[in-house]
Amino acid sequence: MYPVYVPGIPELDIPSCEPLCIPQIVINQGKGAVSVESTYNNIKLYGPTNFALKYVKLDLDNDRVRIKLSLPFLHMTADYSLDGRILMLPITGSGKSHANYSE
Repeated sequence: MYPVYVPGIPELDIPSCEPLCIPQIVINQGKGAVSVESTYNNIKLYGPTNFALKYVKLDLDNDRVRIKLSLPFLHMTADYSLDGRILMLPITGSGKSHANYSE
């Protein structure tokens, strides 16, 4: 656990990471006969500061960093809307989303 990230670091303008707030994520999946667009708003993630760093790989020639983390617990709440189609069957919905991602 990295407790310095929980309250944030005001002198570096780094906000609190517990909960981690993300304004919006839009996911488009599929094309043609099967397609779904889901939008998540007001996302709050709980547990991201409990990560364990597995490895860091630097590729300085290509300006890349590869990081592998383990998140033993991650809980998400959000408002969602879904609009899609499977063949001729429309799929729509909206509401509150709660997700629990645990090892």
